[in-house]
Parts: sequence; C-alpha cells; structure tokens
Amino acid sequence: FSSPVLLQSPDGVGSIDTTASLWESGSDMAGAIRMVAGADISVDDISVNPFVFADGADFPVRALVGGDIILEAGRNINVLGLLDAASEGSAGSDQGGNIVLDAARTIGLGDDAILNVSSFSDSGASGDAGTLSLTAGRNTISNGLMLAGSDAFGGASGDGGSIELTAVNRIDLFEDLSTESTAEGEHRAGNGGDIRVDAGGAITIEGVLDTSANSGREVSGNGGT
Repeated sequence: FSSPVLLQSPDGVGSIDTTASLWESGSDMAGAIRMVAGADISVDDISVNPFVFADGADFPVRALVGGDIILEAGRNINVLGLLDAASEGSAGSDQGGNIVLDAARTIGLGDDAILNVSSFSDSGASGDAGTLSLTAGRNTISNGLMLAGSDAFGGASGDGGSIELTAVNRIDLFEDLSTESTAEGEHRAGNGGDIRVDAGGAITIEGVLDTSANSGREVSGNGGT
C-alpha cells in the first residue's frame, strides 16, 4: 500500500504548480495525493491508478482499489491533463477511487483534461466506479472529460459512480460526463450512476451526459439520473 502524499503551499498562502511533472502514488493498491494551497493550484497529470496491466504483465492480474486525489485551493484550480484514480486490470478490477476538487473561486478543466474514477477490466468483472466531486465558490468551466463508469469485457460490470458539481455562480460543461455501466456480451451490467449539477446561476451543457446501463443480456441494471 502506498503512503498518502500531502503537498502544501508555504504557510498555506501560496500557489502550487505541478504542470511540468507527473505525480504518482500507486502500487498493488494505490495511495492518495492531496494538495492544499491558499492561492491557486495548477496541475497536469496525477495518477493514483494501480496500473496493473500497464506494467506489461504477461499473466492475468486483478487490480485493487484506486486511490484518491484531493485538491483544495483558496483561489482557483486549473487542470490541464489526466487526474487518474481509476482501477484498471487485465483480469478484473476493484472499485475506482475518488477525485475531490474544492476551490474558493473557479475550477477550470482544459481541453486535454480528463478526470477518471472508472473501474475497467479487460477480461473479467469490474468493480464499482468512484466519485467525482467539484465544488467552486464562483464558477466551474469544463472543456474536459469526466469519467465515472464501470466497464467489463469478459465479466459482469459494477455500478457506475457519481459526478457531483456545485458552483455558487455558473457551470459550463463543454465535454462529456459519464457514469455508465457496460458489460460485454451476455454478462450482466450494473446500474448507471448519477450526475448532479447544481449552480446558483446559469448552467450550460453542450456535452453528453451518459448514465446508462448496457449489456447484451435482456436484463441489466438501471440507468442513473
């Protein structure tokens, strides 16, 4: 098990910028990465994914639980790349981790941003997906993907996770959000997860919100809301 990693700005008042580096905290069971800044947080790629079949294993391996990514900023959070808290395995996967973004001002996701708390199995059953939670004191503007699905190829899929977006002013979503559950062939799919979007002002949604349950069987789980 990997130990949690805490990165805090000096005296809790400065900014954190890790856009030039990849942060990882993962092993059999991924750990957690938490960043706390009194001002801005800007990040590119962060991974707490157990990376089971990314290691080039030549035998089936089941992934364990994904880790957690927590970013807390006194001003803005800017995400430019992949925040990966998924659980992915070549022979089964466990529950996806969680991603929590909490900014006193604005949360911005760039064109290449992906927030991933999915559970994915290349062969065998997948677990439940995790939770994405974004809370902004002003606005949330997303040009990136948010993925909280459970997908299995060769087994039953777990339930989709949840995506919860809250902003005092407005929320703009220009890319897709997914909490689906999909099982290939005759295997049973779990339930699709829920997507909640709550803003004090305007809400703009241009991407697809997918909360479906998909399976080749006549009976699969329920779609989410």
